[in-house]
Amino acid sequence: MRNFLLKIKDSLELKYEHLRGLNGLTAKEVKKITGMDFNRAPASVSRALKNPLSNVPQNGRVMEHLKANDHLICDVDSDDIWVKLKLLIEAD
Repeated sequence: MRNFLLKIKDSLELKYEHLRGLNGLTAKEVKKITGMDFNRAPASVSRALKNPLSNVPQNGRVMEHLKANDHLICDVDSDDIWVKLKLLIEAD
């Protein structure tokens, strides 16, 4: 899972130039959205938050906790600034 969290950080820095080089940039409190069919209607953060969320453990292997097409939400933290954003990360 540690590599997965680093992948989120790298994706943040790649997609958002103003986040590059921030001290302590990290994803935390990763949660999986359950009970929502993302194939039926366009996804929105507000709609997703109305569904149950389950904590994703930060130890172990990704495949032990996640599967293809899982949708996640997480907090993004930095020592330098506070920011709220939505990020889509696709599997390689």
